[in-house]
Amino acid sequence: MADNNKKVDHDFQLLKNVKKVKLAKDYNFFNHNPFFKLLSFFTVLLIKVLVFYVFGVIFRGLRIKGKKNLKHLKKERFILLSNHVHVLDAIWIGSLIFPRKIYVTMLQSNLGLPFVGKILRVAGGITIPETKELMVHFLDELKTELSKKTPVLVMPEASIKPYHVGIRKFLSGAFRFAADADAKILPFVYVYKNPNFIQKLYKKKPRIHLHILEPVEVVLGETKQQTLTLTKNKVHQIMSDYFNKHSDLKEENYNEPQKLIESNKRFTKARRALLEVLKDRHLTFKEIYEELSKKGYTNISTLYNNLQFFLDNNLIIKINLDGVKYYDLGLDNPFHDHDSHLHMVIKDEDEYNPTIKEIDYPEIYDAIKSHPVFKHYDIEYIRILVSASPSKHKHK
Repeated sequence: MADNNKKVDHDFQLLKNVKKVKLAKDYNFFNHNPFFKLLSFFTVLLIKVLVFYVFGVIFRGLRIKGKKNLKHLKKERFILLSNHVHVLDAIWIGSLIFPRKIYVTMLQSNLGLPFVGKILRVAGGITIPETKELMVHFLDELKTELSKKTPVLVMPEASIKPYHVGIRKFLSGAFRFAADADAKILPFVYVYKNPNFIQKLYKKKPRIHLHILEPVEVVLGETKQQTLTLTKNKVHQIMSDYFNKHSDLKEENYNEPQKLIESNKRFTKARRALLEVLKDRHLTFKEIYEELSKKGYTNISTLYNNLQFFLDNNLIIKINLDGVKYYDLGLDNPFHDHDSHLHMVIKDEDEYNPTIKEIDYPEIYDAIKSHPVFKHYDIEYIRILVSASPSKHKHK
């Protein structure tokens, strides 16, 4: 029998130095007790006055754009997403939507924070459980709440990085919730604005503005994993594009690969043909040349130069396998569909002609990203090379 109390490899980093909290098997994730709901209402009302208006709007210069998109919350079920740039950013979103009820996901360990844990719970925090048994129970309750058109806010970047410029890599939990509950996604993007003349006299940090974008539907793939990946990539691209268009502080070299590809001067027909040949394939130089020759591109010197051009710009990478070089599209290449690499080299009887298969399972990357050893780092990409051969053992 499977151990239902085994730890879940979910997508949220664990907090340390807090009191450990164990949830009962019948734990009520969404408390509907009338007294609790009344207490929650007045708690959020107080938070809206003090934290949203006084601290946010008056002292931090918080401004809201796109309020009209909140009307969608009345009609359909939604998972709300936002970049995580301030300790109060989730509270500001909840206060903005108030008096409409909203739930905000949080770590189970947050309940162990002295006093704050109870406030978070009363204010609408819902705990992400750490056991598989409770996770099943949690997902069932989550679907029920979403069916009532009660929005749930998730921070897909997981950890707070104050005033980070740009949208960081997303974990998959929020998109799994949306797909399982047949919910749409409503993105919220915090952008930065430079202080005006008067504010420069007393402000060192940029002003924070909150923009509410149009709803995004889950992108259905052939498999559940593909659905999560396609949806995550689509939402991340939308939020990244929006941030870099509307924020006064922008990411350096944002979308340079796309700009390079869109440049008619540097992106010739021969270079486009080279990228098209490598799409979803891993080829040696000889194999690339043979494929391009079929398209009429037979100049070896041009191929050498184009390969080096793409290698220098991180649009193509090399995979060294037993002394043989294979070429693949880089993670920064818009022609590439994935945001991380896991290559499995399958060696059958013919070891001189192995099969290179690209694996895309978000939970593998998320488990690595959430490991404590990386907690002080922002992972830009993950490349893993696994050598394998077909199992000779029969599995029942």
